[in-house]
Amino acid sequence: MLNLCVQCHEPIGVRERSDEGPGGGPIHRRCTEPARAAEAVERAAWRAYLSHVGTCDDCLPEPIGCPEGKRLRREWKAADRAHFAILEQPAP
Repeated sequence: MLNLCVQCHEPIGVRERSDEGPGGGPIHRRCTEPARAAEAVERAAWRAYLSHVGTCDDCLPEPIGCPEGKRLRREWKAADRAHFAILEQPAP
């Protein structure tokens, strides 16, 4: 039986490393790299936001009132949108 990548619909060789894609089907590792990179950026932005909120006296009562907290939250939300935009792209 021929295994096809759920992302690019190309055959996956026996020796080629692959992951499980959406729905549990096989997917080439190369097809998951852009999403993994975007997820790493999102996680870094989230950690930066949480680190700031946890140590900033202005953020403790309400994070929205601090300009730095607002900036970091905007960066995290932008990274989150970029990550999910990559995940929702159609197969090449």
